[in-house]
Amino acid sequence: ATQYFFQVNALWGAERLSEAEDLLREASSIFGEHPMIWKTQFDLALFGGRPGAALAMVDDVQGRPNRFSERYVATLRALADAIANGGEQRVESAARQQLARARLHASAAFDSMKNLSGLNRLDDAFTVANGVYLSRGFAVPDLEKLPGQAATVTLDDRDTRPLFLPPAKAMHADHRFAELTQAIGLERYWQAGGAAPDFRSTSRGAPLNRSSTT
Repeated sequence: ATQYFFQVNALWGAERLSEAEDLLREASSIFGEHPMIWKTQFDLALFGGRPGAALAMVDDVQGRPNRFSERYVATLRALADAIANGGEQRVESAARQQLARARLHASAAFDSMKNLSGLNRLDDAFTVANGVYLSRGFAVPDLEKLPGQAATVTLDDRDTRPLFLPPAKAMHADHRFAELTQAIGLERYWQAGGAAPDFRSTSRGAPLNRSSTT
């Protein structure tokens, strides 16, 4: 299931949606109730123009992974409802829940960041991005902290793939995205490799001026 998850997300990130959906159908026939496969189905429906289908998935109790907490299901329902039906109050409620969830652990923060971008709440999306990647504003623990445990924050091992999935695309044209990629070392990586990232040819994301880099 993990390998299907990585491959489907790679295809989705490359905007090869038809191939991603074909592979996801195959994965679902084998691992239909696996949380990662179910959540990927939900994301592709939600951000692929079928938010009503995503909302229906949340409300299908029998088809939903049984290990999801009711609190988590509530955040998924609020998110799908906001994207499916719009409205300032729905969007505000979904955004508040995503911001709260971002503080739980890194995986939740990555998901919340792209969800907030998908809601077009870019200020909130960058707030989470700065927290999870740089511990600016707040620190995000690697794993959810249990009572009596100390939080571990490992910034040099944070996954950057969520920044390049379709829901995060709205972030790319914002000047703060180049500032973020500079701060976490991606600009140096691209420059050392002698190649521009793919998103700059599709979303008009601009690199920082050389005068502002060190």
